[in-house]
Formats: sequence, C-alpha cells, structure tokens
Amino acid sequence: MIYEKIARRVARFTIVIALFCALLCLYATRLSSIIHAIKANMPAVIYGNVLNDALIDNLPAGCCVEVPCLVDGRGVRPTRVGKLPPQLAALMRTNVNVQELTVEAVLTGKHEHVYHAAMLDPHTAAELDAGRICEMVDALLEAHQPYLPPAFFA
Repeated sequence: MIYEKIARRVARFTIVIALFCALLCLYATRLSSIIHAIKANMPAVIYGNVLNDALIDNLPAGCCVEVPCLVDGRGVRPTRVGKLPPQLAALMRTNVNVQELTVEAVLTGKHEHVYHAAMLDPHTAAELDAGRICEMVDALLEAHQPYLPPAFFA
C-alpha cells in the first residue's frame, strides 16, 4: 500500500518535471530566436504581450494585448492591429475589466476589489456562486499574503 502511494507521487513528480523541462525548452528556444533576430538584424515575427498604445482601437489604452511584433536589429516593435470585430472586443473587455479591478486593488490597497474582480471573471462566475467565490478569494489571499501589499490585511 505505502509503495503504491510512493510510486504514484514519484510518477506525478516525474510528469511535473517533464512538463517544466518542456516549457523551459520552449521558452529558451523562443528567447534565443528573439536575441538572434535582434543581434543578426534578421527580421522575425513573434506574438508578444504589450501595452495597448494605439495598437487595438476598441480596447482600453494601457491594457495588455497580444499582437504580432516585428523583431530585428531595431528591437521588438508591436504591430498595429486596428479595430477588432465588436464581439471579439466585447469578449476581451470582460477580461480587461477583471485585470483593471485587480490592479486597482493593488494600487489602492482595497482588497474588496479582488472579490469584485473574481465575481466578474466569466469563468469563475460560471463555476461558483458568490459565497464560494468569496471563500476562494479568502483562501488565495491567505496563501499569497507574503507577496501582497500589507495594506490588504490592515
């Protein structure tokens, strides 16, 4: 019985390590291709997460957007996308709203915005009722207390 438990844990640990190594290789390959494109001035296109600085018209300025970026000897330059189809922008804004509330919580120290953000998150709201969302946020805040502003717990 005890050997089976140990074997299961070792198997799970091995899977986690394998996934970590695969991700590390993927990111190392991606990073090395970016560095190569810059140093060798060989143009490449990547998809990067950048601030929306007039890149997508119908998403808020300053939110994080993923757009094609040209990489060459001049560095990484995001590509202007323009206006998205309205239904796609509307779907993305639901996530931007959650992110904005989370940032507001950190900047103001008002942890109630974390609860609001979790309740507005489309996936969370589809899975949990308001009471369970609050329990989840309580548990997450407690678990991450060392990494959060002290004002959250004043």
